[in-house]
Amino acid sequence: MMNRQRFRVALVGCGYIARRVHLPLLRNSKNVDLVAVCDIDSKKATEASKDYGVRDTYTHLTDIPESETPDIVDVCTPPATHVRIVKEAFEMGSHCFLEKPIAVRVSEADELIQISREKGLKLFVLHNYSYVPCIRKARQIISKGKLGKPLWAETRYLTSLERERFYDGNHWIHKLPGGILNSELLPHLLMLILDFVGSPMIESKVITNKVRNLPYVPADELKMSMLSSTKALGYVGLSFNSPIFSHTLEVIGDQGGIFVDHLTQTVVYRKAPASSSHADSEVTSPIRRGSWALNELLQKLTGVTAVAMNTALGRYKMMSEGHRYLFERAFDELNGGHHYPVDLEKCREVVRLLETVYEHVP
Repeated sequence: MMNRQRFRVALVGCGYIARRVHLPLLRNSKNVDLVAVCDIDSKKATEASKDYGVRDTYTHLTDIPESETPDIVDVCTPPATHVRIVKEAFEMGSHCFLEKPIAVRVSEADELIQISREKGLKLFVLHNYSYVPCIRKARQIISKGKLGKPLWAETRYLTSLERERFYDGNHWIHKLPGGILNSELLPHLLMLILDFVGSPMIESKVITNKVRNLPYVPADELKMSMLSSTKALGYVGLSFNSPIFSHTLEVIGDQGGIFVDHLTQTVVYRKAPASSSHADSEVTSPIRRGSWALNELLQKLTGVTAVAMNTALGRYKMMSEGHRYLFERAFDELNGGHHYPVDLEKCREVVRLLETVYEHVP
């Protein structure tokens, strides 16, 4: 059995995602000694320190003494600050966890990737939506060749702005190019499409819309279509005006399709009909349609049961499961194990696509 190293971790940015996800996971990880928290608001740092049993607090990462240099810096600050803080961490000789997106601009992403490679330090970007249980299951189905060649993928995220924490006009998200369309959500959705239809995208088109009369929200809906280098189509839909919450992903290949519901964490696989005549009868024959519906129901029931059981047994918490999985993969790589699954070139491509969205927001 491999002798696993424990890592000294300092966290920067004691806001929502740090307190809801990062600090609880790091405090309970057998791979971590949580040695410091940093925030420009000293009150936030002190509160986080008390709540999670962290000894040292600082207002800036550079305040940490050289003798206390962490092995890993966990960056939970707004995207506009990523370049500065990650560069500071790299100068200290520390690896980095980094909340997505990697940066605001492609030039910034390129700079961080280059420094990471030159210094031999790891940059673990946390695209956690791509590694929740239902998406991992979808990957397993695809890895077995059940979909064949990917042809088309679409992901939609429907929510209400009142449901999201950046309804407040003073939230930092409104200062980013693109505003809420660049938010916590669109980087996740773009990465899902890149994961399932290929990267990079060779064409993209964006439509934005403004429904709400909020002066600090220039646009609150988006539809984006893309064509990948593999000649597969990708679509992203995002709305902050939906009375219901929904997040879905559909991937279609030349041999079948998968249908993912993030809310229930269920995955349904549908095999392509053997012939055109079977395809026609699947639509017109009551028996075939009934068999198809029953098969989907059983798959959903199995998925919901597994999620409920794993949640009840404490094997994962849905709010933080994607992060937990990626933290473990990062520690595994640093200990000489499997490679971390989030590709930095895809992280860069996410930012490039975000830049095309910026151009369509007034």
